[in-house]
Amino acid sequence: MRPSSEIDTLRQQLPYHRLRQVRKSKVLPIDWPTEWERFDANELFAFDLAAIPPTLLENMRKRQEVLMDGNQAAISVLTRLVDGLCGYPITPSTPIAETFARVAAQGQKNLFGSELMYFQPSDELSAIAAVEAMASQGGRYADNTSSQGLLLKTKNLFSVAGKRLPVVMTIMAREVNKGSLSIHCGHTDFYAVRNAGWAQLLSEDNQELHDLLPVAFKVSELKQVMLPAMVIGDGFIKSHAIENIKELSDAFLEYYVGPPNRMYQPNFEYGTLTGTFTDTDLTMEGQVAQDLAYRFFRRGFVMAMNNMNKILGTNLKVVDCYRTEDADMVVVILGSAAGVIKDVVDYYRDVKGYKIGVVRPVLFNPPCYEELAYGMRKAKVISVLERAGTAHNQLLLADVQASLQISIRAGREGKKEHRIYGREDMPTLFHGVYGLGSKDFNKYDAAAVVENMLSFYEKKRRFQRDFYVGIEGPMTLRATPLPGYLERELGMTFIGVGAEGVKTALESAALIYAQDIGTGKKYIQSGARYGAARKGAPVFMNLRISGQPIRNSSELTERDVLAFFNEKFLSDQILREYVGGLKENGLLVINSSKSCYDIMATFSAQVQSLIKYRQIKLMTIDGTRAALQHLNRNLPGAAFLGLINREMGILPEKEFEQRFKKILEKMLGTKKREMLESNVALLKYGAEQASGHVAEKAPGALALDATTPVYTPPLSENFGQGPRTAGLPVVLSDKDQMGIIKPVNLMENYQEVFYEEMIKPILDGKKVPWDRFLPIVPAGTSRYRDMSYIAAQLPVYDAAKCIACGICTASCPDSALISTVTDRPVDEAARHFKKFKNPPKGIPWERFALNINADPAACKGCGVCVQVCPADALKMADKTALTDEDFLPAACRAWDNTVNLAPYVDKLSLNHQVLFVFSKLYPGKHTLCPGCSEGSSTCWPSMPRSPCATTLRASPPSTRASKSCRRRTSGPSSTCWTTASTSIPSTPPAATRCRNW
Repeated sequence: MRPSSEIDTLRQQLPYHRLRQVRKSKVLPIDWPTEWERFDANELFAFDLAAIPPTLLENMRKRQEVLMDGNQAAISVLTRLVDGLCGYPITPSTPIAETFARVAAQGQKNLFGSELMYFQPSDELSAIAAVEAMASQGGRYADNTSSQGLLLKTKNLFSVAGKRLPVVMTIMAREVNKGSLSIHCGHTDFYAVRNAGWAQLLSEDNQELHDLLPVAFKVSELKQVMLPAMVIGDGFIKSHAIENIKELSDAFLEYYVGPPNRMYQPNFEYGTLTGTFTDTDLTMEGQVAQDLAYRFFRRGFVMAMNNMNKILGTNLKVVDCYRTEDADMVVVILGSAAGVIKDVVDYYRDVKGYKIGVVRPVLFNPPCYEELAYGMRKAKVISVLERAGTAHNQLLLADVQASLQISIRAGREGKKEHRIYGREDMPTLFHGVYGLGSKDFNKYDAAAVVENMLSFYEKKRRFQRDFYVGIEGPMTLRATPLPGYLERELGMTFIGVGAEGVKTALESAALIYAQDIGTGKKYIQSGARYGAARKGAPVFMNLRISGQPIRNSSELTERDVLAFFNEKFLSDQILREYVGGLKENGLLVINSSKSCYDIMATFSAQVQSLIKYRQIKLMTIDGTRAALQHLNRNLPGAAFLGLINREMGILPEKEFEQRFKKILEKMLGTKKREMLESNVALLKYGAEQASGHVAEKAPGALALDATTPVYTPPLSENFGQGPRTAGLPVVLSDKDQMGIIKPVNLMENYQEVFYEEMIKPILDGKKVPWDRFLPIVPAGTSRYRDMSYIAAQLPVYDAAKCIACGICTASCPDSALISTVTDRPVDEAARHFKKFKNPPKGIPWERFALNINADPAACKGCGVCVQVCPADALKMADKTALTDEDFLPAACRAWDNTVNLAPYVDKLSLNHQVLFVFSKLYPGKHTLCPGCSEGSSTCWPSMPRSPCATTLRASPPSTRASKSCRRRTSGPSSTCWTTASTSIPSTPPAATRCRNW
């Protein structure tokens, strides 16, 4: 047995240890009790808005008005809160990783002074593994992904949750490859990992995505939770859509979220492990606390949202119940499509008088059954719409069904406080699938869903219980017209091919019209439709402009302006479809050198008739020639913008030009003055091609007039409580405290605690209660494992054949081979030592001798060392045939001089580092169970070996000694942790055989 005192002394001599001691003074100490209390959920429940100083509250409420797409909305929060992001780019989440990598490379720091770190490994699985490793060391880390990337992470998603790591992941939801590959929106990806133990927050728009991220960090880091969360937006529909956003202030993020939770920050002096193997006796015990913490998730989110609502005046909900207070019919839906439904619901209520509502889960996982039930409490007909098409994958429908059962139970037998969401009968349920692969779901499709419910509600015969929307064929609902539907926005559609600047032109228009320079603020929303192809492929860009917030995220079904950047689209279905969507008095602009009359003559009679009937103004502009003249590139976007703005009369020409220049200056910088002036000249050219007078405005343009009344939709329901309440009333109970993580850094003498509460009861044959289970394992507990009764054979060393390659010690699964190195003469024990004529590289002595011996208490006789030895210097021998002469005499072991060699270990070759020095530091490498852990001797150095600590029942040696190990010799990878303990238990209990061997 290696003397523990020598091992500890040896460790102190290693070069890296000395360097660590030098740098130790630079590490800021952490007040662990204060850190622990900072993440107590009780603080959420005791929140008092009046306690915030007025100046601080004012600063927190200052929110800058910006334009961002969904990825930018996420980055805005991540770069200010996290320590690092480990991500792998995947469409449509790639901009998050790209932007974070760029700012990290520039040395940007977060709000708390830590320089951002970005790491991109080989794939998505490696990314989440890296996040897991980093989060296990303390700090705040994030990941981002979509589609197959999320599914590839699945294995480690369970591990991150099981280790109670408060990681936050952004997801831009995208279809998963199911026989055909789509890069567009679908909910199958996050549906597929719903049972991995992560919270899932699903946003309706980019503002909500932006606001939900700090909430996710806040709740995930609570000591009652310490579980990961996903914040999800709809891929492309929101990830690439520019919208108005009120950006959260630094003051709010600093106050509300605060510095990262560093409860897992390591103390490298006392190594520990997490993720170790548990056998049947301890697996369930290790997971119960996680389950209880997961149950607390909903309460935490309700309170965190309540507090944010009080501070900022937001209206975050765990379940958004829109106009459900008296609703006979309810549509339940997730994500961005809810905005389309809300607009149509308003139409059916305000124009037709039907009582219809919308229920949208924001906290999708864990399910908010009671809040769902509250939103459906009066409904007689419910339609559940899902953006996932597999029959066995109807998770939202399952949640609704469970909620209705809970609602009925509450109505029939619940307490008074439960009856607020109770009912006594079961409503009729319809189920529909929509929007797979970003299939457009517009207001006419939403109307079809409502009409289907009305058919049943009014006892008509034709209705579908299970249906599809937005496609043709059996079991589909036919799009329904909406006579009298009030337009509240101006719509533009730009069509061209990739690399013609179509996307840039439309997004520039969005930025121009959204600026507020004295003429009133405009709300905008951009959208795109294009495939995986890039240059030369069709690109369809949509822009909505309104004097009020925009909820509808579908493609434009009607438009005020249609611009073709390329004539190639004028002779097929695209022309008929898009011109057919132009409103009366709309504007059609075509990039062509031909005249309007020549272009009109090429159209079919049907299209010509439509243009005349709706009094659509057709204009041509030779934008390509002008762009080549001014920019030397075919980028005619500026010319189109100048023409469209003047012809539609949206902004005064001079003001439009000033806004355009301001945007270009921000994009190009002041150094590219010539390019800026060229674009402005192209803009003026376009304006000059206008007719010079503004005709009667299209209906959508009227929505931008300052005199047009602004529609203010009603706020979502408050669950019978005060304004802006996030969910049903919640209280912190004793059960909520049972899932709290075990604070290793707060436990004095954690190694002794682990011994008393885990190892000792197990060795005594007792069961460890789940609430006393400690998942974080001190290193070196393999000393309790006695392998001497297992091995029937042991390796015997032949010094004459040894070549000192070190393969044996590197390959031993138990670090059972111990080397003795010395600089003294060894003549009296020459047969036990390999003597070197010249000391190996890095040895600071004039002479050098080596012996390799097996530790009988650690060796299980596997024979790996014999198999890998290239010189046959080791051979297996029966224990019964061995004598003391076969091993190095005890007196010779005292000759070992590794302590004086340790300071030079970095000078040695790698194989000699292991053979001469490091083999003494690891008496047993198993990472199999809480009792075995990793065999590092840096902790508990005085412990003699005992059997495996996972035993719960003792077995007599006679029944076990002859049996080989029935357990696999490789377990799951373990992540290094640390504790802050210096004391050790005195004497372990008597040896007891482990029944696992």
